[in-house]
Amino acid sequence: MTRCSDKWATHENLNLSGLPTVPTQLLLPDNLIPDLGTMRTVVKPCFGAGGRGIRLMIPGEPFISNEPYIAQPEITSDPRSYVRVLVCDGSAVAAIHRNPPNKSREGGNLRVNNLESGGESEPANLKPVAEIAVAAAEVLEGTVVGVDLVPGLNGSYEILEINSSPGLEGVNRHSPMNVYSVAARAVRRAVLGSGCT
Repeated sequence: MTRCSDKWATHENLNLSGLPTVPTQLLLPDNLIPDLGTMRTVVKPCFGAGGRGIRLMIPGEPFISNEPYIAQPEITSDPRSYVRVLVCDGSAVAAIHRNPPNKSREGGNLRVNNLESGGESEPANLKPVAEIAVAAAEVLEGTVVGVDLVPGLNGSYEILEINSSPGLEGVNRHSPMNVYSVAARAVRRAVLGSGCT
């Protein structure tokens, strides 16, 4: 879990591996919001979860915070085209689209599409995203992770972020298998393999 709880370190590790990622910059207290080629920039805490602290800002604005954030370009494609892939023990188990609620509770007019903010899930095609999701999980040695992907060029995908403690309810709802059991078995194998009892 610790390997991908830091969004900036995760991005750097994925970049070093050569996997396609959404452009990301580290944003420290008192920095200016970087220009990443879009009218607005998405900022999110390096150690955030559940949509906490995500917001849109204008490039060049001062950024005041008591913790590190990351900055990413605003992605203007339909949030319903984003894919969350659950990877357990080196296998892509299931994929979903997470549709944002009509009104987001965080981020102003940024439509946060996580299920904790009231979004809804629907099944996604696992085949075109399985390989990149598994590769991303392998880079971080993730036992059970949620890999968030957004559309790139020519039908490809880019990694937006990786979640070290992904919610399983939405994925389980659209999977032919019980993903709770799959995840539990993966964690058990990881714990037993580490010599813990």
